[in-house]
Amino acid sequence: MIDGFWSGIFGGLLGPTISRWLGRYTFGKVFIVILIGIYASLFFIGIAKVGLADSAKRIVAMVSTLPGILAPVGIAAALAFCAFLGAASAKKKE
Repeated sequence: MIDGFWSGIFGGLLGPTISRWLGRYTFGKVFIVILIGIYASLFFIGIAKVGLADSAKRIVAMVSTLPGILAPVGIAAALAFCAFLGAASAKKKE
């Protein structure tokens, strides 16, 4: 039951706003910025947990695997698709 509440909050209230905001940018830029942001956040979390050298080794090891490449690419592609939908809905309203 609580899952439906949070889904409604994020999907219903924040989703259209974030979608319209992302729709102002080109989809390639959204994709690249989100992808770099995911890897950078993983790197900085790793620095906080295990240190700089171990974090660098873990990021390189993660990027060299197929799931380590495809999961962030999928998340970035989904957000670029949200930007596309936001741009399409904003053009209809104008």
